[in-house]
Amino acid sequence: MHTNFVHTPLPKIQLVRHDLPTGRVYVTPEGNKYPSVTRVLGFKPKPFIEEWKARVGEGEAKAVSARAAARGTAIHAYTEDYLNNKPVSVTMFDHTMWKSFKRVLSDINNIRLLEGTLYSDKLELAGTTDIVADYKNVLSVIDVKTSLREKCEADIFDYFLQATAYACMVYERYGLAIKQIVILIAVDDSAPLVFVKNVGPYLEPLFDVIRQFKVAQKN
Repeated sequence: MHTNFVHTPLPKIQLVRHDLPTGRVYVTPEGNKYPSVTRVLGFKPKPFIEEWKARVGEGEAKAVSARAAARGTAIHAYTEDYLNNKPVSVTMFDHTMWKSFKRVLSDINNIRLLEGTLYSDKLELAGTTDIVADYKNVLSVIDVKTSLREKCEADIFDYFLQATAYACMVYERYGLAIKQIVILIAVDDSAPLVFVKNVGPYLEPLFDVIRQFKVAQKN
């Protein structure tokens, strides 16, 4: 049965997005140019990815990455339609994953933002958050992810930092203090994963990554 989600929307923030060779940049209404959260979190080399590419070969790595990107785009689109109380048209390839994943969405309500653009003058960051809503009756930043395999907390540390950055932006832009972040991961051939965390422990690690990014940009 389809859940009838309640929306209590916040005023939308309009940002101009530029996808540059160096990464994504957003232009704020005041004319400031800020890098995206994902660009900042992804600036460090990830040796485990290079090791994986070397192990499976460049062709297979590209094919797997393309399938993962397509699946991620699809699940995000299904989620947005579902939470907007619209019919969801699911391909046969995604049917099993979506049927399992939509169950965890039933804990969401009082939706403030869906695919909402945000920015912070203090952090000098911008980005697009998936969902700002109540999760089990607690106001939360909720990020939707997909994965080809099950993941543990150590695998998704950057996801927690990303959601924390959006929580900071929501407070700065709207004055809403968000203390909870939620990561929902749709997994191939497995039950979805749900991680619920407090924002506090991830603030200093987030600030540290931002500082490192700014230093790297100057060098």
